[in-house]
Amino acid sequence: MADTRVPRPERLFKGSSRLTLAGRSFELFDYSGAAAPGSIAVLDLESQILFAGGLASFGRIPETRDGALAQWIRALHQLADVRSRAVIPAHGPPGQRADLRSVAAYLSALENGTARAYRAGASLLEAPRTVAVPEYRGWALYESVHPRNVHHAYLALERRELEAEPP
Repeated sequence: MADTRVPRPERLFKGSSRLTLAGRSFELFDYSGAAAPGSIAVLDLESQILFAGGLASFGRIPETRDGALAQWIRALHQLADVRSRAVIPAHGPPGQRADLRSVAAYLSALENGTARAYRAGASLLEAPRTVAVPEYRGWALYESVHPRNVHHAYLALERRELEAEPP
């Protein structure tokens, strides 16, 4: 490991940015903090293929541990408005722009269901067992990941309340 070198980023960007590399042009979309720190999407302008990365999981419940639900939902709706032929998610098969709205709908149902349980006084132990979104039960990892997502959404609501923000 003595001669191992960690490559450093040559360019940093915030917001949308265009990049031309090896004769191809790309549109970069900065959604850092939505699904996780450093979340980006990349549109290959020539092929009109949108690489959504960790912002999208098609046919699979996304992991929300490192995300901010409201910001993530907005990002997915914005990406769904980007003209593209296909969308490549981090997990699942390639899809279409409408699939991004499906992921946003799951995240909205998660956020709304957890907020209802929180306001009704459900505990952190009860909420993951009671907040269900049956229309997504057919997505992979529903039984294992969805309860964890409820747990993280509940903790985010609790944190906002403790920081004197309305839940």
